[in-house]
Amino acid sequence: MTPDSQLLYKLYEAFNTRDVERVIAMMHPLVKWANGQHGGYVHGREGVREYWKAQFQLIDPRLDPLDLEMDDQGRAVFTVQQTVRDLTGQLLLEKTVKHIFSFEGGLIRTFDIGGVT
Repeated sequence: MTPDSQLLYKLYEAFNTRDVERVIAMMHPLVKWANGQHGGYVHGREGVREYWKAQFQLIDPRLDPLDLEMDDQGRAVFTVQQTVRDLTGQLLLEKTVKHIFSFEGGLIRTFDIGGVT
């Protein structure tokens, strides 16, 4: 397992326990992060922090990594089981998606969301 893939497994673990500061520390200061709710991107660590803060006030998402591969551009592509519940625990969404990461200096530089499988 490469250092980048180890970092991503830790990222999902921290995300699922809502340890946002631990996740933010894994990101490049100028990270470009896909906004899965509204489209487009949020930029920088503070942008991601605010995005998640707003998201966690509305929904309770969980991300479980299933498979990891590298694409032809050297990016890490995780197949992830995404489960989203409302704040009362009611299931809103369950699907498999692709999360695509690039790295710079051992930190996450970009995050994109690929197709649903």
